[in-house]
Amino acid sequence: MDLEDVKEQCSQDWQQVKKLHAELQSAVSKPVVITEPLLPVLEETEKRLKAELQGIRERELSTIPQNPELQKIVLKQAEQQSLQEYKETVAFLRATRTDAVESLNKSEAEFAHLQQINEEMKKELLAFQETEQEQRENSSLEALQLNARDVSKTSVDEYEFSASKILSVTMSHFHKLEINQKCPPPEPGQVRRTLNESQDVDPNQIMDMKRMLGRLIEQSLNSPEQPYVDLDHRFWPAQVEFLLQCQLIVQHPDNPRKIKLVPFHL
Repeated sequence: MDLEDVKEQCSQDWQQVKKLHAELQSAVSKPVVITEPLLPVLEETEKRLKAELQGIRERELSTIPQNPELQKIVLKQAEQQSLQEYKETVAFLRATRTDAVESLNKSEAEFAHLQQINEEMKKELLAFQETEQEQRENSSLEALQLNARDVSKTSVDEYEFSASKILSVTMSHFHKLEINQKCPPPEPGQVRRTLNESQDVDPNQIMDMKRMLGRLIEQSLNSPEQPYVDLDHRFWPAQVEFLLQCQLIVQHPDNPRKIKLVPFHL
């Protein structure tokens, strides 16, 4: 549809408008009922709306005019409107992006700060755990030291008590057996006559009964798994024989040169 067609369509529409105007002027006006003045007005309004609705229904729908020039104008206007909407949308997205970037940067800074706090808390916790472990180890060491002292003191006390008990029991046996009268310590001359000339032994090295029993008691307490003592030149044979007869000592079953104290104190 070109420009001539548009002019022709406008002329036809104008003729129809003039015809409707003439009909309206020639129409007889109806008397208005005073009791209900709005009713006739509403009726006429209803007729007018019905006529407009009928015209819309009978009119052919045409979104775009048939004239190419008008189509270009309409499309250009639509394009400009869409472009303006796109520009507004891009501006909104850019503003939103700026806010989002700022929010993201803020969140990253807060996250880095929280990470730093977390690392510091981990270091403090590790230091606290190490301190607590060190204190626990020190407490355990102190407890072990105190326990060792108590055990050592107890062992010494038990050792002294056992030695005292053994010595007391042994001395009671000695008193009962009257060992001083029956087996007196040897004289130096007797020692020289008894030993061979080839044996270079000092008579003063010969142990008396008390030293001999002390040596046996010491061996029995310090080495209960090996309570035997080797007989050497310091042990006077007469005293050893006397203790054997009194059943205060016994010989080793495989080696008669070893003796031990009989555990009569147990």
